[in-house]
Amino acid sequence: MATTFGTQSAKVLGATKSTPNPGFVHGTPRVYTEQVTLASQAAADIIVLGMIPKGSVFLYGILETDTSLGSTTLAISSATLNSAATTATVVTAGKYRAAATFTATDTPTFFGVTAATGVASTSDEIVVGVIAAATAPASGNLKVTLVYSHN
Repeated sequence: MATTFGTQSAKVLGATKSTPNPGFVHGTPRVYTEQVTLASQAAADIIVLGMIPKGSVFLYGILETDTSLGSTTLAISSATLNSAATTATVVTAGKYRAAATFTATDTPTFFGVTAATGVASTSDEIVVGVIAAATAPASGNLKVTLVYSHN
């Protein structure tokens, strides 16, 4: 019977020991939670949601709202901020969540794109929500929680 090791288990438990990447083994789970007041944000508007520090490994995110976003689509992306921290520019659109509607109210919903999970960030990364289509509701609350591991 064959035995297969995952990437980190091979380093820690396999025949040839090596040091696992920081944040992957024995990392401390950390959370960045942002509360956003919905106020008719327009398509293409960017909402700064938080930061994942350098060397951290994104695990997953959680979306919650008390108001259906209806036909509004929301992408969770990476971005940069200008030096005055007054505007954001998207670097990787949909890095953490592709643009999609979100209509489940009072129902915490997990998100995460496989390509973005299990990858250590090489610099502090700004995470933003991008209203990709339709205007957001005029009122209500949207909560976005980013869960990552950091040594």
